Amino acid sequence: ARNKPVEGEAVSSPLEGATSAYLKLDHGAGRLAMHSGAGSAEILNGTFGNGLSYKSHLEGDRLDVKLRTSQQAWAWWPGESLDWDIRLNRDLPLSLKIDSGASASVLDLSDLKVTDLDIDTGASSTELTLPANAGKTHVDIDTGASSLKVSIPAGVAASIRIKSGIASVKVNSRFPRFEGGLYQSSDYGTATNSVDMTIDAGVG
Repeated sequence: ARNKPVEGEAVSSPLEGATSAYLKLDHGAGRLAMHSGAGSAEILNGTFGNGLSYKSHLEGDRLDVKLRTSQQAWAWWPGESLDWDIRLNRDLPLSLKIDSGASASVLDLSDLKVTDLDIDTGASSTELTLPANAGKTHVDIDTGASSLKVSIPAGVAASIRIKSGIASVKVNSRFPRFEGGLYQSSDYGTATNSVDMTIDAGVG
């Protein structure tokens, strides 16, 4: 295991022969961008604002990577410090867990093989584009006082369960209401690429 603090610089994490990966991101305040674009021999590369704690280790043939804001980087001002821009490997099955605070996140997973996605955000703005060709993707989103926009690529079926407090919810007509807070496309059971998503939203 390695623990490498980084101050506003580029980071590359090698694949180490892994055939799948689990990534846990603990991001406080700031901007978070995620998309494909890592090289074939690395799980990710990116640029990170001040104060990153980074650990990576191989668990069998799965690479576990943990990225979090280091303790000394608690102070954040707009336009500096905790902006992260992460490019991920598009060839491997990925499981992502993202915890973020008062952040603005743009997560473009359309070109990635994300099989599991768990997002927990506070007072944040999140724009999420789900995978177009990852087979079955399980998504769990827990969000507080926030703005959340989820795009599901054409040709991807979905079952969407929404549990909300006083949130305004709009669901595209591709996903008709099934019952209560459940929306589901007609081909959900048979589609090659599908998303099973639960959204727990507070004031948003």
